[in-house]
Amino acid sequence: MPDPGLRMMLLALLLSVFVGCSESTTTPAPAAVDPPNIVLIISDDQGYRDFGFMGSEQVQTPVLDELAASGTTFVNGYSTGSVCRPAQRSLMTGLQPEQWDALVRRQLDESKRKSGMAAEVATNLEIETLPRVLERRGYASFQAGKFWELSYSLSGFTHGMRTLRDSNVRGERPTETIGRETMQPVYDFIEERGDERFLLWFAPELPHTPFNARARYHESYRGKGYAQLAVKYYANISWLDDVVGQLLAFLDERGLRERTLVVFVSDNGWDQPPDSQAEASGDKLDGPRGKGSMHELGFRTPIVMSWPGQVPAGQRSDALVSIVDLFPTFLDYAGAPPVEGLPGESLRPLLEGRSEWQRTELLGSMRNPGRTTPLPGALLGEPPNERAYFVRTADWRYIWFETSDEEFLYAIASDPGEESDVVQAHPEVATDMRSRIVKWRERMLQSLPRRDDG
Repeated sequence: MPDPGLRMMLLALLLSVFVGCSESTTTPAPAAVDPPNIVLIISDDQGYRDFGFMGSEQVQTPVLDELAASGTTFVNGYSTGSVCRPAQRSLMTGLQPEQWDALVRRQLDESKRKSGMAAEVATNLEIETLPRVLERRGYASFQAGKFWELSYSLSGFTHGMRTLRDSNVRGERPTETIGRETMQPVYDFIEERGDERFLLWFAPELPHTPFNARARYHESYRGKGYAQLAVKYYANISWLDDVVGQLLAFLDERGLRERTLVVFVSDNGWDQPPDSQAEASGDKLDGPRGKGSMHELGFRTPIVMSWPGQVPAGQRSDALVSIVDLFPTFLDYAGAPPVEGLPGESLRPLLEGRSEWQRTELLGSMRNPGRTTPLPGALLGEPPNERAYFVRTADWRYIWFETSDEEFLYAIASDPGEESDVVQAHPEVATDMRSRIVKWRERMLQSLPRRDDG
């Protein structure tokens, strides 16, 4: 019979092994922290490759590189539009553009007297927006910079710069001055908050045109053989980087950085090869696969999230995420209940290591996108009326122009520039992708939310 002391030692050893194994497979719940301030920085017309932290050998973005190093970067982030307005609506509402358009149609159906503009205003008022939900959690909010929804108050901001007067008077858009001419309205808003939590919508129109960055922002790009238009675009990116640095420095000086979740994203992409000698013509400044197109360069954006001590630093994730995921993420960090019927998911459990990301595909749509070949009716002067869709997986990117029934397929893992259409070689993949689009569209339209004032 074993010695009783030896038997107790063996039991203790087995228990320690069991406990150790249990601890190694269970991620502890994060310690409770106060909800953070939220600063959403929105770049305007910037290609996903045009950052130092995304591997660019041309563009210099030291501030944004440092921001990325301080937090987690989702390198496969996606916007919901390759132009600004549908993307900004998604950031504001958490909705896909397909859902927003359906809500506007519902408004038109419910009241025949409503025009398109009136229906959009009514839609904005009937649904939840990010500042409305956060205000119920004690947040003040400030709209600074680019914003197309008529006025800050209609969308639920407690403070802002864009008013109905600015929307109706041509040539008067004070929102354009943020970053380019002044940061004072932003600083004043933050100073006035005291200990009150806040949401800051910070959308300087950079690197968006006009490409009029000061001479000092051009210095790093001269004499390197870059196209003239590329130098102007890169200089505006350096200008944006400097502006972001000013904002982050202000937060640091006021002791707010440790209490603030900072998120950086682009509203849509851009296509500007460094050696392209073709200068801009008309209103299309970048290449055919950038802004306004259905291509990767039009939609993809890095999404950077930084909150010292709360969001893992120096991390890069390949997860397929969308800007519609930011709305539920912000509510999660703010301690607000989720809004029902939204397509996005909170990124917080993934960031805190409490769950794996299950999404394996991203889908999106766009009204009247840019095309390399026009619709037949366009040659006769008919107005465009087309809906296009895409599916993005780890291996494939599929594009379907529904009206003309044109489709394209790219092996995106090996062809990130979408140079070779392989739809003829893989008809089974195209058929599967189109089926996914039909099912996705049905899901998006099944539940169209209304505002809950309870």
